[in-house]
Parts: sequence; C-alpha cells; structure tokens
Amino acid sequence: MMSRSFFFRLTPVLVLLLLGGCAPKPEYSQNFSPTTDFSRFKTWNWEDEKSVLADNLLGQDPMQRLVRKAVTHELESRGLRLVMENPDLLVSYRGNVFKAVYANPKATGFTSQVAWEQNDSGSWFRRSSREGVLTIFLLDPQTRQPVWSATGREPIADESEARRKIPGVVRTLLSSFPPQRR
Repeated sequence: MMSRSFFFRLTPVLVLLLLGGCAPKPEYSQNFSPTTDFSRFKTWNWEDEKSVLADNLLGQDPMQRLVRKAVTHELESRGLRLVMENPDLLVSYRGNVFKAVYANPKATGFTSQVAWEQNDSGSWFRRSSREGVLTIFLLDPQTRQPVWSATGREPIADESEARRKIPGVVRTLLSSFPPQRR
C-alpha cells in the first residue's frame, strides 16, 4: 500500500506535468517555392529600402527595430549581404501580439478576444493567453512575390517577454533558410 507521504510528494510533480502539458507550445512553419534556386541569392534589402541605420536615426518603433536588427544579423550570418541597389531578395515581415482564444465545443463561449470555459462544477471562467506571431517574407524583387516565408507563434506574458524572445524566434525562423531540397 502507498504511504500518504509518498502521495503528497508525488502530487506537486503531477500538477506541474499537467500544467506543462496544457501550456501553449511554440509553433513554427515555413513555405517556399519549390522551383526557386536559392543558391543564387547573395544579396538582399528591406522591401521598404530603409537600412537599420535609418531606423535608428528616424526613431522607428523599438519592437520593429529589434526585429530588423535580428533579421539583419541572421541573414548576414548566412552569408547574405545587405545592399542598397539591385538586391537578389527583398525582405519583409509582419508581426502581432494578440490574445489567442481556445475553442472547446460544448463548454466554451466567446466574448471579443476572451474565451469563457465551463468547468466540471458548471462555473464559467476566463481562458485566454497572449501569443506573439512573426512572419518573415523573402520576396523576388521583380515580381514582389514571396519565394520563401516562415511563421513563428510563441506564447508570451507581455511586451517585454516578446522583446526578449524576438532574436531567438528570428534565429529559429531563418534556420530553415535556405530550404533543403528533398
């Protein structure tokens, strides 16, 4: 027979495992044109043609500056050079922080960006979490159509956590560039 003290020592471990299993997980995906020869890309520029230096001088939003600095660092570490004229690729990105709403048929109601879930006792409680989403696009300069893109979704508590995570998210997204042929 199990002792009571063993049960009480095991309970916190089980609770942590259950909570960890319920926590939102980071999600990453990529998409690319299978007909594109990625080995030909040696240079790039921002789609808006502003350099990171211009961002610093013009005082662009700190979050955007952080994303642009991280993208610049990662592309340079992969051997791509930032050029002002005739780049092989144009780079763009979209990012957002929002509250993700969880859907659970039969036991969920919605109000704006908040999910209301019913527990076993019949009481309703609020269930939502903040999530940061960042998509990086690499575009053909002639057509301005994407030849490669990657999206990352990460759970975040607040804007300062989002700022801390940006370099790692950008590194993870660009780790799949150039895509490997199968």
